[in-house]
Amino acid sequence: MKLNQKIMALAATAAVGFSGQALAAGTTAGTTVTNEASLTFEVSGNTQTTLRSNASFQVDNRVDMTITTTTASVKVIPNDTVTFSYTLSNTGNADQVFELSIVNSADATADNGDIAFTGTTFDNAVNGTITNGNYITILEDQTATFDVTVTVPLTRDAGVNIANAEEFILLTKATAVADDAGTALVNGASIDKNDAANLNAQTLIVLADSANTLATSDTDVAYNGSVSVLNTAEIETATFTHKDELNNDVNGLGLSVIVVNDPLCGGTYVAGTGVTTCDGTITGYTPKAIPDAMVEYTITATNSGTADAEAVVITQNLSTLAGVGGSATADLQPGSLTNPTTTHGSAAIAGDTLTVTAGTVAAGETVTVTFTAIVE
Repeated sequence: MKLNQKIMALAATAAVGFSGQALAAGTTAGTTVTNEASLTFEVSGNTQTTLRSNASFQVDNRVDMTITTTTASVKVIPNDTVTFSYTLSNTGNADQVFELSIVNSADATADNGDIAFTGTTFDNAVNGTITNGNYITILEDQTATFDVTVTVPLTRDAGVNIANAEEFILLTKATAVADDAGTALVNGASIDKNDAANLNAQTLIVLADSANTLATSDTDVAYNGSVSVLNTAEIETATFTHKDELNNDVNGLGLSVIVVNDPLCGGTYVAGTGVTTCDGTITGYTPKAIPDAMVEYTITATNSGTADAEAVVITQNLSTLAGVGGSATADLQPGSLTNPTTTHGSAAIAGDTLTVTAGTVAAGETVTVTFTAIVE
């Protein structure tokens, strides 16, 4: 009998098993995908044994994320806290831990200098869990929000007082890590997935984040497992200035002095004219800084900032006006501090110390204080 080896039917079917759920981010990392192909046939009308073959692979971990801020620019007072808010989306296919950080931009030309924050906290996480201070865990294909609160210092560039209207660019970064101890991820981009040891037994890390163009020289490149966003802290404070000899505004308070009279001529000095008569014999005399002469000091401080200065107190100790040696008895007579005046608040003398309690000095206002003392 002639054997009729006629294949009556050939069918291939695929059965796929999932250990996770397929979400918008894709199949969950670590899922083993198994396909089965089967072949059925007949010989001379007789059904033969079905042939089957399986192939499987393990889904790799695509690490991907985006970060945005809802507080791009915030006004802040030096020595005060400021809070920035962020949205961080885990667009990868596995739960992911991110290390959070915030620093002053490294771009020296982007703002008014370098500042160092203190008291930085990461909190108020919604749809994410913050652990170990600055690590946030976000589930696969989920979006979380969180806040960062920092204390802005009083000085920049290692000692320069921060002034009104200065700006500082902040760089906030989220970096994908293996755990909340900061263990770095092992990038599997260069590992051969098709190697038998990797195809079924390994969930490789694939860094898939996109590049982000920043307005500074700071870089946020693609495929490095990190994303960044910029914020601006705009200083809004009271800043005291005074006029120098050339009528230029100079930071700080001003202190000037004139000689108003001396023992040779008791008349009061008038700027530009001197003393009209002195002992009836000298005209146009200008007092000299000789022993027992009276000198008048003037303190000026203008609030050139945009915020009111509160609880303003100006203190002058007679000994700090002394020359070399630092002793008031060698330069100005102890107990000779008199005639205090102030345009704001009240002035009081206690021994050789003048204290002016000016209170609130509104933006644009100037405090002027005068007092006299006698040369030793």
